[in-house]
Amino acid sequence: MNLNRIKEIREDKDLSQEKMAKILKISRPYYANIENNIKIMTLDKLNIFINYFNISFDYIFGLTNTRQNDDYKSISKINYTLIGKNIYKLRQINKVTQKELAKNINVSQACLSKYEKGLIKISTNNLCKIAYLFNESVDKIIKTNI
Repeated sequence: MNLNRIKEIREDKDLSQEKMAKILKISRPYYANIENNIKIMTLDKLNIFINYFNISFDYIFGLTNTRQNDDYKSISKINYTLIGKNIYKLRQINKVTQKELAKNINVSQACLSKYEKGLIKISTNNLCKIAYLFNESVDKIIKTNI
C-alpha cells in the first residue's frame, strides 16, 4: 500500500515532519518511515491526520482524486465494530466466503472473523485491500452502515 499523498498533503500546508509527528503523537523518525512507505499508519492515526487536514480516506488511498466529497463527514474515533459489520455485509452482497476473502487479503479465516466481529483492529493495509476487492469507498466502510 502506498500512501504518497500523506507527504504531499503535509507539504501543501508547510508543516514539518516534526510538527506532524507531534500532532499524531508519534516520533518524527516513525513518521518519516510512514512517508517513506517503511511503516504503515494505523487507522486511528490516519483518522487524526484526515481530520486535521479535512480530507477523505478515499483520497489518501488513491480511490479518488477529490480531497473531499460532498457527503464527507469527519469522525472522532474509528468504530471497528461498524467496520467489521460492513466487511461482513460486503462479503454477503458479493457472495464471497470468509475463507475466500481471508485468502485474498492474506490473513487467516479466524483473523477475518475477528475483524468482522470488531474484536480486533483491522490494519490499514487490509482495509484498503478489502475496499479495492469490493470496489467500495473506504470512507463508506468506516463511516456508514452499508
